[in-house]
Amino acid sequence: MFNSPVDIEAFNSDGELVARIANNTVDTSIIGEVFAWVNEGEKQFHLPPEGEFTFRLTATGSGTMTYNIEDIALSTGETVEQKLFENVSLYNGRELLSIVGDTTATPDVRLLVVENGQPVAEVLEDGSEIPILPFADISPTYWFYPYVRNVFQRNIMQGASPTEFHPTGDFTRSMVVATLYRMVYGGPAREIPYANNRTVFSDVYAGAWYSHYVIWAYDYGIVSGVGENLFAPGQPVTRQEFAVMMHRFAGAMGHDTAVRQGPQWNSFTDLNQIATWPGAREALTWANYHGLIGGRPGPIIVPGGTAIRAEAAAILMRYVEAFGTGGTPQRPPQQPTPTALDVRALLGQNLGDVRHLLGEQLDAWEWLFFTDVSVLLLHYPEIIINVFVYYPALDVNPESRGRANVTFGSINGYSTRADVRSAFGVPYETGETENNLFYYFYFLDDIFVFFDFDRNGQLQAIHAGLFDWAA
Repeated sequence: MFNSPVDIEAFNSDGELVARIANNTVDTSIIGEVFAWVNEGEKQFHLPPEGEFTFRLTATGSGTMTYNIEDIALSTGETVEQKLFENVSLYNGRELLSIVGDTTATPDVRLLVVENGQPVAEVLEDGSEIPILPFADISPTYWFYPYVRNVFQRNIMQGASPTEFHPTGDFTRSMVVATLYRMVYGGPAREIPYANNRTVFSDVYAGAWYSHYVIWAYDYGIVSGVGENLFAPGQPVTRQEFAVMMHRFAGAMGHDTAVRQGPQWNSFTDLNQIATWPGAREALTWANYHGLIGGRPGPIIVPGGTAIRAEAAAILMRYVEAFGTGGTPQRPPQQPTPTALDVRALLGQNLGDVRHLLGEQLDAWEWLFFTDVSVLLLHYPEIIINVFVYYPALDVNPESRGRANVTFGSINGYSTRADVRSAFGVPYETGETENNLFYYFYFLDDIFVFFDFDRNGQLQAIHAGLFDWAA
């Protein structure tokens, strides 16, 4: 500490006072394993090679302080590592705390502001300060504290409650996609209007807090489910699953996804336990190389082990450290435009061709007859639905009595009830059975379109026709 109005006390791991500098003078009555001195206003403490020590700094006036910790090689006397805090604000009576020693590597040393015996803020290296986390189960002395602090302050992760973080609690698959979304956009998924009431997995229900995040991650190729149209949102994520999601996320963000082995990779004794499904080994290798997922004593990589919330915070922030947060995710290449055969199979209706009746060459259109007086027309690649009335008995060109357009994002992905309701903008009625929900849309009083959905919102069938009100 250089020429700063501050008194300093050093305590060993047993809480015993082992050195003190007060009023710029070394207290020689205290004899301990820490050597203290003052040289032209600079206060220094020399620590033994082993042991952990806590420094309590009490300001005796106003000003600023430089606080420097150096790790010096005994053989050469050269500085190996250091941590430097500059422009630390002081005022009379202000108390700061710092822990240095065995369990705290020099670059990880913290400087904390203390009030009434409790840490209330952390001092950064430039002298700025950030509040201590509000969680009773998170201490600044824990190894994962800086990761939890960063994910919380960046709004990437939240507490399990206002006062607890639950660092050893499960981190589920739904939590992963929520945190990845927040890494990009910094907030809740209100920015995905197209996801309203949309379903991509049968166990991710519209309205669930995570549904928008899952749909976003699915659309950007980050998740593909666990099979049988399931996502398992509440299932604790395994380390290899987490690695796969992070690897795909890196691809969507345009970051480095090249698979390279870290120096410890081949020493892991449980590599044979990595899942055989595509991408698992490559993603875990990539994650280990970039320091996202490290090994455990053994050494082992524990591919099937679950990640707790504290580890998840570390993985996410290590990703930020390795790749940053800039960029906009890119969707994977779209599936090929559906063919006429795809449409026929989906709708289960007979194809007809009335292009010659319109006198136009419409090679991109397909016509589907539902009755002898109405047709459903689909256009590629936008997949626009049009409803027309056709009177074959009159032997004239079809008269367009009513028409409605709806754009499907992909015919393979079907549509949702919300898509259909918002697209037509006309009155509709609903009906239901035990397993299905129906929507009826009316045009010019006699034309109708009937959409049949299952309970998860997946489109099952489309029908169109003409009401005969005189019958």
